[in-house]
Amino acid sequence: MHDNFLRQLQAQPLATVADYYTSCLAASPKAIAYLRRNALYGERLAIGFADRTLGKHIPSKILKLGRNIRIKLEQLGIYRPSGHEHFRGMLTLPLHSSSGQVTGLYGRRIDRHGSGPAEQTIGCGIFNADAMNQFEELIVTDTVVAAWTLCAAGHSNTICAVDYQLQIAELSKVKRVLLCGDGIDCEPFSDCQVHRIALPEGTTLNRYAIERQDEVDPLAKLIRAAAWQHGSCSVKEESLTAKASESAEPSTEIPAASPVPMIVDDLDVESTDSETTITIETRRWRIRGLDRNHLPGILKVNVLVFHERSDRFHVDTFDLYHARSRKSFLAEAADEIGEAESQLRSDLGKVLLKLEQLQYEQEQQSKTPAASAKPLSEEEHAAALELLRDERLLDRILDDFDTCGIVGERTGKLLGYLVATSRLLDKPLGLIIQSSSAAGKSSLADAILSFMPEEDRFTCSAMTSQSLYYLGNENLKHKILSVAEEQGVRDASYQLKLLQSEGSLSLVSTSKEKGSGRTSTQRYNVEGPVALVMTTTSLAVDPELLNRCMVVSIDESRLQTAAIHAQQRFNETLEGFIKREQGKQIVHLHCNAQRLLRKLPVFNPYADQLQFIGWETRHRRDHGKYLTLIKSITLLHQYQREIKTIDNKGQTFEYLEVTRRDIAQANHIADWALGRSIDELAEPTRRLLVELYDWLRQQATSQDIAVSDVPFTRRAARESLHWRATQLNYHLERLCRDEYVVRCGGSAGKLCQYQLLYDGKGREGQPCLLQLVDPSKLAEPTRIAPTPADLSG
Repeated sequence: MHDNFLRQLQAQPLATVADYYTSCLAASPKAIAYLRRNALYGERLAIGFADRTLGKHIPSKILKLGRNIRIKLEQLGIYRPSGHEHFRGMLTLPLHSSSGQVTGLYGRRIDRHGSGPAEQTIGCGIFNADAMNQFEELIVTDTVVAAWTLCAAGHSNTICAVDYQLQIAELSKVKRVLLCGDGIDCEPFSDCQVHRIALPEGTTLNRYAIERQDEVDPLAKLIRAAAWQHGSCSVKEESLTAKASESAEPSTEIPAASPVPMIVDDLDVESTDSETTITIETRRWRIRGLDRNHLPGILKVNVLVFHERSDRFHVDTFDLYHARSRKSFLAEAADEIGEAESQLRSDLGKVLLKLEQLQYEQEQQSKTPAASAKPLSEEEHAAALELLRDERLLDRILDDFDTCGIVGERTGKLLGYLVATSRLLDKPLGLIIQSSSAAGKSSLADAILSFMPEEDRFTCSAMTSQSLYYLGNENLKHKILSVAEEQGVRDASYQLKLLQSEGSLSLVSTSKEKGSGRTSTQRYNVEGPVALVMTTTSLAVDPELLNRCMVVSIDESRLQTAAIHAQQRFNETLEGFIKREQGKQIVHLHCNAQRLLRKLPVFNPYADQLQFIGWETRHRRDHGKYLTLIKSITLLHQYQREIKTIDNKGQTFEYLEVTRRDIAQANHIADWALGRSIDELAEPTRRLLVELYDWLRQQATSQDIAVSDVPFTRRAARESLHWRATQLNYHLERLCRDEYVVRCGGSAGKLCQYQLLYDGKGREGQPCLLQLVDPSKLAEPTRIAPTPADLSG
């Protein structure tokens, strides 16, 4: 038994120590008495007690085994450097990860006169983490002792996160959350209905339970009286609302507001972006936070009332729609500033109605469609038209990027421009710019977006899984949705896919009406489609985003770095300043040119003659990108193409047709962006593979041997290819894993060498890598005009 304990202690030290402390609790009447006295005793809780006996079961530190175990326990914090147990004389509770692993320990001292703080924690984790997978209703506290108290009282659906950031994915089963405490991050509960448990002022939940131990489940009354904060409310939840109303005081809530609130004009009102000041006689009311109230039935603001004669004030933050909160505020304010409570009540009623009026006006302004772009002048129109009619349009776009200071990345810039233009198609493309940190991915994304009209761009840093549904009246149809980092939208990848492929999003949810508390149903619609542009440092992009997104990798070579340095130095000169001013005019010209582009259906009469590589399933999605890329080029050249028409029952429909030249230009870009037979490798790994081949081929040629017979070391590769050690080691290991490189030797102190098994095939730039058809060999198609249904679709 002792040997088994030592083996467990070495394999899972935290979990083993937690279990040992739990086994010691029954032998300590003093600890059990403390639990009962402080409303913390619960038979189903893994409560432990550190009775200073752990060391007796560990071999002496003179022995190697004992020394190793003690060193490991000291590293975890279970032992202090002095050799004493960290939790000696404390009650303990294990903290778990969402997957059930013990990741920390919480301790609470039972002798208030003992040395050190009353609470100690090592590691991090969640108290009672199993509850997240067992209950649809969850109570979340901001202290362990509060969660402990609730669980001890039988409310086993309670958790507390200690130095641990809860994730939305970990709460997938949870539908309703009751918050207890102010120090809780509410972001993980954005998809849940949220209530808040209120405690009497000046007390804690544990103290509240201790003082009412003679009552029958006093904590249940607090739970039933939890105030709704936000989120949906279903019919199944009516029992909670009913129970809450039974324990609450008689309601004096303001009746449900009419669609247009009562207008209050006889008040002195001053408003800024951050606060509103309302003066009534000698009383000045300052309100902050009105702009943060977007949910019906909530008007939580910071209110300060100042009496100009007495020079005294009272300030508090509360919900103006909550009767008890208003009553408490008025009583305290009357005592503070020396004014009659009845007078303040009259003032607060006027203030509330005025705030409703201001809030209504803000909502109406937000519903006003954003102003469209200003009409172009004749000179601007002529210049934009001249650009779009230029036979070298794609080359000119690249030249203009260079003029604006974006060096290199030629195909990436062109592809990004076409992706942004595809926003006008029914199923636009997307673009993911991939690179290591600080390589320039954001600069490329910003440059591409700057060439597009401001009114056609919607930019954000991150989004949650539900945020797209609540964009309100924001129109995303045929716009460019730009996200700073792919990691920030992983929770919303499914919604983004729908918005791209289906062209719209729809969500039906329920909410409470103001004042009445009745549940009503609302539908949220967001119109697409959108062209998605984002950046990422991750080598593994979410497959959901890859279906319609092109992936561009930033050039991280030494030549590109030298070119960027040269451009940065040039920007410091007078000539550089002049060129930047020219760049501003070029950006304005391209924005105007994009404004002239019309949303026209595009048809490809050569589609049945085209070919595409198809020996992997990923080529199904790549084929769709290839066809859309062709249509984007045609759409961009619409002022150089014949706009054809078809008549049907008196209506005339216009459309464009793809030309051989459009296909040729798309083939060139597709070979670079999609044409990689080594397609399972990330771009930096692929670049290392190609550079290794070129380097070793030179040595193999000089020695008249095969490339695979040339051994090399990491140091030699690092010095010859000029890669950073960390970067080379990481990508070389990926090549070894995928069997492009094989490791030789390296054991028993021998130098580790490698051999390359790659034959140099499947490199970018090779013609017909995707097995694309030569456009010059395409036969003239049989002309079959599209139907009006095709055009309208």
